[in-house]
Amino acid sequence: MAEATPERGAQGARLKQARETAGFKSARDAALSNGWPESSYRAHENGTRTIGQDDAIRYARRFGNVTAEFILFGPTGSARAAVDPVPARNVLLPKPDASFPIPMQFPPRMLPVFGQAAGGMNEDGRFILNGQKVADVFCPPALTNVVGAYGIYISGESMAPRYEHGELLLIHPGLPVSRGNYVLAQIQGDDGDPPYGYVKKFISKNAKELVLEQLNPPEGQDKILRFPAERVIAVHRVFSAGMG
Repeated sequence: MAEATPERGAQGARLKQARETAGFKSARDAALSNGWPESSYRAHENGTRTIGQDDAIRYARRFGNVTAEFILFGPTGSARAAVDPVPARNVLLPKPDASFPIPMQFPPRMLPVFGQAAGGMNEDGRFILNGQKVADVFCPPALTNVVGAYGIYISGESMAPRYEHGELLLIHPGLPVSRGNYVLAQIQGDDGDPPYGYVKKFISKNAKELVLEQLNPPEGQDKILRFPAERVIAVHRVFSAGMG
């Protein structure tokens, strides 16, 4: 096994920070939830294997709270070569034909992530929405001024391959909802139970019922789900998966 180096160790530390902020308790949890080879991911986080650009992009998109440049180079772009800030007078310097990317400056706002699986991972994707915050993630610029924006983690495989179990979704409560949109439906529980959340594809809503579609229904369950209108608390549109 390759030994860790200071550069690899720094990359791994930043990757671990992003993973923990995204709500994954361990490297194994992150790898299994996202379908990554556990040994490869663990080697990246432990600093025994260099993180490539493609890997950094994949991790940044899935964790949704950092850029690939941050994972690779850190917050100050420390991999950039130092240059003399005051060149000699009358010396024409060649125009650079390449430069390192500048890390994105994230806004200070964080988004709360709500919800927890109801009785473990539910095949139909149901999870509890009782107002309990499970994590905070960086807010993308497009949601900075959106009142009430929040995030949730997908539970189960009912919306695969569009959304996978454990994937972070960002919710924009102010966007209009129309047929074909992916939404988070908040449904009142039975007999005093807390509300439930379902991420599904929106079909229709009228005075009688809310109709949703699931892409990968569990065995014995229809693709179409119907909820009485009086039990529907809210239907909010999915804005994006992570920072994508």
